[in-house]
Amino acid sequence: MKQKSLQKVLTREITVFVVVVMAIVLGTVAIMMTSELQRELKDSMASEVFHIEEVLENYLTFQKENIAGFSKNHLVTNSLIDSSGRDKYLPSLIDSFLEARKVAALTVVDFEGKIILSSMEQPPDYLLADRLRLVLEAGRSLLELDTLRQRIIFTEPILFYQTPQGAVIMEIDLETFVKQSESQKKDLYLGVLRQKEIIYTTQPSQGDFIKVRHAFSSNSLYLQELGISLEIGTHKSSYLNLVKKVLSQLSLLALIIILLSVLLAERVAGGIAKPILTLCQRVKDEDLLTNQKYGPLGTNNELDELAEAFDDRNLRLSKELEERHRAEQRTALAFERFKVVMDGIDALVYVADMETYEILFINKYGQKQIGEVTGKICWQQLQGKQGGPCSFCTNDKLLDADGYPTDVLVWEIQNSVDHKWYQCRDQAIRWTDNRLVRIEIAVDITQQKETEEALADEKERLAVTLRSIGDGVITTDTDGNIVLINKVAEKLTGWSQQEAFGRKLEEVFHIVNEKTRQPCESPVDKVMATGMVVGLANHTVLIAKDGREMIIADSGAPIRDRESRIIGTVLVFRDTTEAVKMEKQVLKSKKLESVGVLAGGIAHDFNNMLTAILGNVNLALIDDTLTEKTKKLLTEAEKASIRAKDLTQQLLTFSKGGEPVKQTASIKEIIRDSANFILHGSSIACSYDIPEDLWSAEVDKGQISQVIQNIILNAKQAMPMGGNIEVSCENVLSLPTGMVMPHNDSYISICIQDSGIGLQEEFIENIFDPYFTTKKEGSGLGLAVTQSIVNKHDGHISVQSELGKGTTFTIYLPALGVSQQRKIAPKEKALRQIKPLRVMVMDDDEQIRELAMSMLSVMGHEVIPVRDGDEAIKIFADRLTTGNHIDIIFMDLTIPGGMGGKEAVQEILKLDSKAKVIVSSGYSYDPILANYSEYGFCSAIVKPFRLRELSKVIDELMT
Repeated sequence: MKQKSLQKVLTREITVFVVVVMAIVLGTVAIMMTSELQRELKDSMASEVFHIEEVLENYLTFQKENIAGFSKNHLVTNSLIDSSGRDKYLPSLIDSFLEARKVAALTVVDFEGKIILSSMEQPPDYLLADRLRLVLEAGRSLLELDTLRQRIIFTEPILFYQTPQGAVIMEIDLETFVKQSESQKKDLYLGVLRQKEIIYTTQPSQGDFIKVRHAFSSNSLYLQELGISLEIGTHKSSYLNLVKKVLSQLSLLALIIILLSVLLAERVAGGIAKPILTLCQRVKDEDLLTNQKYGPLGTNNELDELAEAFDDRNLRLSKELEERHRAEQRTALAFERFKVVMDGIDALVYVADMETYEILFINKYGQKQIGEVTGKICWQQLQGKQGGPCSFCTNDKLLDADGYPTDVLVWEIQNSVDHKWYQCRDQAIRWTDNRLVRIEIAVDITQQKETEEALADEKERLAVTLRSIGDGVITTDTDGNIVLINKVAEKLTGWSQQEAFGRKLEEVFHIVNEKTRQPCESPVDKVMATGMVVGLANHTVLIAKDGREMIIADSGAPIRDRESRIIGTVLVFRDTTEAVKMEKQVLKSKKLESVGVLAGGIAHDFNNMLTAILGNVNLALIDDTLTEKTKKLLTEAEKASIRAKDLTQQLLTFSKGGEPVKQTASIKEIIRDSANFILHGSSIACSYDIPEDLWSAEVDKGQISQVIQNIILNAKQAMPMGGNIEVSCENVLSLPTGMVMPHNDSYISICIQDSGIGLQEEFIENIFDPYFTTKKEGSGLGLAVTQSIVNKHDGHISVQSELGKGTTFTIYLPALGVSQQRKIAPKEKALRQIKPLRVMVMDDDEQIRELAMSMLSVMGHEVIPVRDGDEAIKIFADRLTTGNHIDIIFMDLTIPGGMGGKEAVQEILKLDSKAKVIVSSGYSYDPILANYSEYGFCSAIVKPFRLRELSKVIDELMT
């Protein structure tokens, strides 16, 4: 029975092998034969295409010769020349031509492209064809394809003595053209293509076809000129019939081979199965531990050798069984010792198969925790709610790529059953039966974990606290080595926590004295020496890692343990650079404010004195009885008074009361006039780079002129041996980065650069301070006034200087911009005589009143002097009632102990809204002089004033 079963198996396997091989061979032959059939079919169709090409080219040549002969017919030519012959000859010629040549249509046109006669009822508009125009003008024939109407068109010129008189257009239907090929078979598919697009087919091409495309050869001139190609195909069904015939023959051959294979396989299998089964029966019947032989079998040599091999194996197995018995005894003893050791460990120890996850051993500690689980699956007993092996199983981490055990793996996990934390030590080892197992020793570290979490929470709270502190914090040990540095300290020092850890404090916290640049004493040394909180001295500068410097304030304190022993220091510091700068600026502002108040007070009183002096000198100069010597002395006194006026004007400008009286002005003119005035007669050259379209600005011309003069004068004094001054201006739409000015959409930049001796770096910071000067003969007010003027114009001024290389002042002023440019105020007109007026003068100073009376009387005006506003209102009202109204009123702005001009003008305007009131003052804390119209005044005049200035303001007001 077994012999028959083995023989059947061998027969089946051999048969299957032979059939598979034959199937592969026959399949390959079938593929090759079908490919050859397809190739022969395509070659056959290709030869058919070549025949069609020749027929179609001959047909086109024939039609070309016909149309050429028709165009040369003298009757056609005469009909074009003689219009009377068109109806007589042309119709019969066209009809005969169409009938004989099987042409679709024929059209005759004259030289202008106008249709003379056509076989079509509505011929196409040939006049629109550019190529027809080419035939008529160049006198050469043309062949083209009209794909829309599926026509081939021959256009042939009609020449008379080589001169085109018109053209004959012959149209051939594309279907007629294709049907000229008599050799094509009815079952073949034929298509005409132009640029790969099918324009005509003999039958629909949607079916399954085997196709061959053909581009016409260079010998087919007319076909190439048309730009067409052919596509020929045959139905796949004819091809498939041939394939079926081949496959049926191959199938018959395969059936015969299979039958022969079965017969052969059965015979071969019978010869192999019998000796093998004999050998198996002998092995089964004989005892493994006896020395009985298995052979010989009396068959072939190979099976006899196999029997001898079984004899040798039997001998070796008997010896191995004895050795294994002794090994099992030793293993049992070793396992017992292993169990004693594992049971003595105060930790959970278990061994699990790495393939089946079966628990092979668990010690007593583990049995107390989870019970006796030997023989069970580890992930089902040790962890709860597991649907399969644990996702964190370490089996794959305990073996290398070659499957050999690696080192011990230490890891931590919280058990999902008892929720305790364990530190696990896993390793792969060979078990007693040589299989790979995982041994795990799990130590309960729950209490340790809770302690670590408490420490971590405390550390996190400390870190959050340190991060929340706005000051820099650095802690060190007792040796001055950095332990911790917070984010603010990292930013200030430029050192990160990782970089600073373990370094000496002096290396990271590098501090020097701001003035001496000497290193400061370490705060750690002070704290360790005194055991008390210490602070840094003033002027301490911290130098960061990248070289940045900042002024800091800090304090250091000891860190003590529970026994009050110092275990380190903590340093807290902050950047006070901006605060120090702000403090200096506040002190400077207070200083400037104090000086400004003092200067304003002096200027107020001094202006009143100057008004009396300058006015009286001015009046005295009018006296014709004066001698020349006296006039000269008075003229010098007038000049001195004017210089004193300029000095008070600087004091006024520097004080709060020097508000600019703005008007639209050309900065270009102010710069040139001011610079030329200062440099007149000097050896200094001044060059200007000022664009013609420099924007205008609303400025106080006198004050801006004073700014330019002060800077040019400083440059002149810095170049006693001569030199060059370069003045450049430009229109600016955006300010440099970091510059803050009142918002404006356009600015004017003024740059004044000299080639003088320059300034030392320590002087630049104080250059705009009042009374600061580097010259022996200088008041120190020039640049202070300059800065004050620029600031009151909402501008910005800065200075750059280098010793020995010169100084550059840069000024930015708000401009009107392109869209706001206005006309510049016209230049001063000459004074003209006006009729006598009634003029009221209100001033608390008697000398000023008398001076004004003298000046106005000289001009021929009637003067009414008053002391304060109350008196001025009463007299003005009385005069208004009696009809002797007052034409102009001059009012002093400030009246000590009485009503000043600011209040009085409002009452005057209530009495007469058209009253002309002029404000007059030498100083004011309010910007009334600059914006007089907003307070009801018609004009303004500044003390001290001269006769001409007084006359000018009256003249401007009365015109």
